[in-house]
Parts: sequence; structure tokens; C-alpha cells
Amino acid sequence: MYKIKWELITLTLVFLLIFFSSSALAKDDAGRVLAVKNKALIQRENNKLRAKAKEDILMQDTAFTMKASKLKLRFNDDSILTLGESSKVVIKEYVYNKGKGGKSVFNLLDGRMRSVVGKTKFEIHTPTAVAAARGTIILTEVGMIAGRLFTVFICLEGEIIVTSSDSGISDSRLLKPGMMITVFEKEPLPEPVQLSSKISQPSFEPSHASAEAAKPLFESAAKLESIKTATEMDYLEPPLSTPEVIRESPLKTSIDKTRREPPIEQQPGARICDLKINK
Repeated sequence: MYKIKWELITLTLVFLLIFFSSSALAKDDAGRVLAVKNKALIQRENNKLRAKAKEDILMQDTAFTMKASKLKLRFNDDSILTLGESSKVVIKEYVYNKGKGGKSVFNLLDGRMRSVVGKTKFEIHTPTAVAAARGTIILTEVGMIAGRLFTVFICLEGEIIVTSSDSGISDSRLLKPGMMITVFEKEPLPEPVQLSSKISQPSFEPSHASAEAAKPLFESAAKLESIKTATEMDYLEPPLSTPEVIRESPLKTSIDKTRREPPIEQQPGARICDLKINK
């Protein structure tokens, strides 16, 4: 009789342990890998895992891509992140309850990323700035010029509020579709610039220029085309549950087609180009 009781107690404890362990894991489950080009890794605590399609993504994971590689992630709230080559992002915070919304915070440490914002309050943190958005498509780049860190945010759809990561700078800037801002470390926030439809692409590379000399590059639509191409993947992204189509754009784009991306093309050199987000 006592033996049966102890067996029942043991089984109950095992069941409870499995239940709570599964609940804790489900709580940390943020999304999954949609597609990988070449080599990308997921760092989970002290382990580095090869990123594969349908692989789970957990809160606190760090995803990064190698050279000539790309990675596309989809999260439970329908947010989609696409990393270009040599990029690194941390899933810093992710809380989502279906029907109730939530909050997602992604820390882009380096490289380029395209974000299609889903149903959560969405933030991108970088070494120099923070972008807060909802129902938006954002292009982001983090890099360094002449030893100084910078962040580029480009708004393709919706609105973005940008603040500095420097606690001593309290200003904020609002970006609407077709607007871009470049935030250098330890500098006040500049005014956003409106991208023009025709631009002259600079013939120099940012890495070979001083920060001051390179600024015209960040004030031209060439930067948008560069980040856009770097984060394209041959994958048809499912539409958001409540897509918001912005039909009036200074870039003369068809935002409702941005999720069907064309094949990756080699970036041309110095040229005059007619900028179009979708071809």
C-alpha cells in the first residue's frame, strides 16, 4: 500500500516538473528561423548552434551571420527580421500574448537589418540610438567610420521615433515613410532627411573616408538601396495580420509589394540611379 502511494507521489512530482519546465521553455520561445543563406549561427548561453530553417529562437539568443550570408527570422507576433552579412542581433526582450500584444526589444550590435514590425511594441537598440515603432518597416545599419560608431534608420512604412542611446541627449526625432536619420556616437540627433528619387552615388567607400566627408553618403538614397539589397532574401514573407499600406510615398514605392523581394543583385559602382524599393 505504501509502495503504491510513493509511486503515485513520484509520478505526480515528475509530471509537475515536466509541466513547469515546459511552461518556462514556452515562455522563452520567441519565434523560429525562416531561411538561411550560407552560414549563420545562434548563440544560446555558452553554446553556438548552426542556424537551420524551422529552428526555434528563444529570448536572449544572439543571431549572427558570416560573410556572404543572410538570415531571416519570424517571431510569434508576425515580426520578421532579415540580417545581412556580418550582422549580429540579440533578442534582448520578447513578451507576447496573443490578443493582448506585448513588447519586443532587439539589440543590433553590428551590420544591417530589415524589420517588418508585427503586433508588439517594437524597439531596436543600437550602440548609438533607439528606434521605437509599431506596424512599421524599418531598415537599420550599424557600423563605424574613422573610429566612430553610427546608426542609420530608414522608415519605409508607418512611423519611427528615434532617440539617442546617450542618456545625456534627451531629444527625439520622428521619421515618416521615405525619411532617414544617421546618429553618430556622442553627437546630438540631426534632423531626418527626405530621400530623393534620383541620387548620385558617391564613388568612395565609407571605410576610406573621414566621418565628416562620408556624411553626404548618409544623406542620399544610395544608402537605402545599399541596405535594402543587403537584406533581401528569396523568400515570400506572409503578410501581416493587419497590413497598413502607405500609398503616398516620396519614393514612389508600392509598399504593399515590399514583402515579395526580387533576387539578390550585385550593387553597381558609381552611377546615377532611379531609386525604387520594389522592381
